[in-house]
Amino acid sequence: MSLKHSVEVGQIKVGVGGVIAILLKSSVSVLVFDRVLEIGGAAHFCFPIRSASSDQSQYAPLHFGDEAIRLLLKEFKLRGSAPLNLIAKIIGGAGSEVGLSNVESARKTLTKFGIKIDQESVGGDFAKKVEFDLSTGEVRCKSLPKEKLNFSSKIKVLIVDDSKSIRMILKSIFASDPRFEVVGEANHPLEAEVLRKKTKPDIMTLDIQMPHQDGVSYLRSITPLQFPVLIITDFEISQGGPVLEAMELGAFHYFQKPSFSEVSELGEKIRETSLLAVDAFRKRQSPRKNKVQKIETPEMKIPSLIC
Repeated sequence: MSLKHSVEVGQIKVGVGGVIAILLKSSVSVLVFDRVLEIGGAAHFCFPIRSASSDQSQYAPLHFGDEAIRLLLKEFKLRGSAPLNLIAKIIGGAGSEVGLSNVESARKTLTKFGIKIDQESVGGDFAKKVEFDLSTGEVRCKSLPKEKLNFSSKIKVLIVDDSKSIRMILKSIFASDPRFEVVGEANHPLEAEVLRKKTKPDIMTLDIQMPHQDGVSYLRSITPLQFPVLIITDFEISQGGPVLEAMELGAFHYFQKPSFSEVSELGEKIRETSLLAVDAFRKRQSPRKNKVQKIETPEMKIPSLIC
């Protein structure tokens, strides 16, 4: 049985044998294989590029696509790989503008270093499970379908936002799906902390700019997280700082605050991302969390990449 390695966000791995296992959402993995030396490697990142306009010194370089890919290719070079012998696959980037930016960052960086992009499986609304054989370059990936996310009880949601109108919008988004139950609404983190202990939510939506305590500071105060957190804020990812720090602290995903006109379109993405977040969190907490399932999708097979 091949040795399996998990590559989390902010990590790279290069090796001769074994299988790399990755769970991708808006994050992206670049899988690289040397056809001559028969070695493979992967980078897993959640942000597109380091921005010169904001202070990102506190964030590890491997969380950014341009840096992660550069360092991954450096590892191949140290092992004697030539760029012409390398082929790359890009997988992930689901469900948001951040995901699409991650994909574009991967394309530009690989092109910059002269690496051929062999195949892509990007975008969409669902997370992907990926297995990459380091000795053959074969990749298997499978989208997580809705029917796989079965829950025996309603998912309890805690909404934390100082805007009453946004709380109403988010409450309506979750109330429209019988799989969810909003168990609390907080105007700021001090209220959220009381409700968190009282209601024991399965997931929390969290704003960043609020009275008494900002969302990032509150997130830091409750780590390690006992449930997944979705950041829903006015801040844009391009502004760097607060959103990036929240993701660094373990937030599952980021959304811009929706308007009433966007409830239908963005609401579906928020609900599906919440399902994925709770499902992924519960699996990590399971005693079987280190067991990697064999992924088989024969009806969708194409050479080398199966998605």
